[in-house]
Amino acid sequence: MFNKKFAAAILGLAMLPAAHAAPDALLFSVALDYDSEVSNTAAQDILQAVARQLSTSLKQPVKLVVAQNAERIGENIRTSAYSILLAPSHLIGSSMKHGYSPVSKAGGTSKVVLVASKQSNIRTMEQAKGKRVVLPHPESLVTFVVNGEFNALGSQPKQYFSNVNHVRLYGATLYSLEIGHVDVAAVKENVANEWLSKEPERGVIIKTLHEIPTAGVAVSNKMNDAAKEKIRAAFLNLPPETKTRMAQLGMSNFETAQKEDFEYVSTLGYYTPRVLPGGKIVTADEVNKMLASGVMLFDVRPEVQYAAGHIQQARNLPYAMNSPKEINFNDTLDKWDMSKLPADKNTALIFQCNGAECWYSYKASRVAIKNGYKNVHWFREGLPSWKSRGYPVNTGA
Repeated sequence: MFNKKFAAAILGLAMLPAAHAAPDALLFSVALDYDSEVSNTAAQDILQAVARQLSTSLKQPVKLVVAQNAERIGENIRTSAYSILLAPSHLIGSSMKHGYSPVSKAGGTSKVVLVASKQSNIRTMEQAKGKRVVLPHPESLVTFVVNGEFNALGSQPKQYFSNVNHVRLYGATLYSLEIGHVDVAAVKENVANEWLSKEPERGVIIKTLHEIPTAGVAVSNKMNDAAKEKIRAAFLNLPPETKTRMAQLGMSNFETAQKEDFEYVSTLGYYTPRVLPGGKIVTADEVNKMLASGVMLFDVRPEVQYAAGHIQQARNLPYAMNSPKEINFNDTLDKWDMSKLPADKNTALIFQCNGAECWYSYKASRVAIKNGYKNVHWFREGLPSWKSRGYPVNTGA
């Protein structure tokens, strides 16, 4: 009898309505740039108010994570670990390649400048060649922009300058310049202007790089459009007190943002250079004319990519890339059957792959030039540009 009652009680419990499980907390990561002088503890206190507002807007728990470690955050971006990311613009640009969309920008815009000291007698970038330079932390926004701009020009700071120093403390860049340890320093323009305003003769800005958003907010594409809009609205409508405190982190004045706002910074360091020493960069229209006159075009992508879609007259000559995507790549690590190129090294050749971010054709062009080919054309914009112009595309081997 006892067992029947016990069984009935258990059955009754099983028939009760199931309680709704609490939704998982959304991970809200905030990356502080290396010029931030606010401690992580103080930043946590400031940003908790933002996390609470996000939680209220989304009706879901939001867990805040604050760090000043761009490398670690970059790894987590690549694995889509975060739901919401508030970070310097180079990390927002990187996140766009890994399933995130920007919804807001913050802190206005920044320009990175190169400043030369008075005692160096450097007044132009050309005069800075072969001199000593200091950069902030290797993972900082400033250093990222400098490296990316040099990459776009087919160079690297370590090639251009005789010595490249990095300092962990952002303020130490201009101090190194003042005491003569270096000749040139890279900083944000507002920092350089403030430094020069105190004593205009202490140095001169010799180069101003491209203007970019200082920071931004990106949201995982796993979240629906309604949630993204709520997150955007939460940042745009922060209470006045929170806005004032966020200014201490250099992340005030939130504005609506689109992918286009971070498009430029997203290409730095990832895209191929915009120059080809010893060769010529050609457009889709130029390639079309060259093909009509009989010039050979080599699509150097892997066979499977070629089969999925290629320019009608293109011949597949895959470049097997094992070296890093860098200007000074070691081509001995790569494999490419150059025996299939014309023996006459004066023959006009075109190399192409899958757009400006694709390194196969850049490397193939460089290797061909290195091996004596004198009439090399690099179709940098590649297949995407060809398609956008409405030119024919074939499939199959």
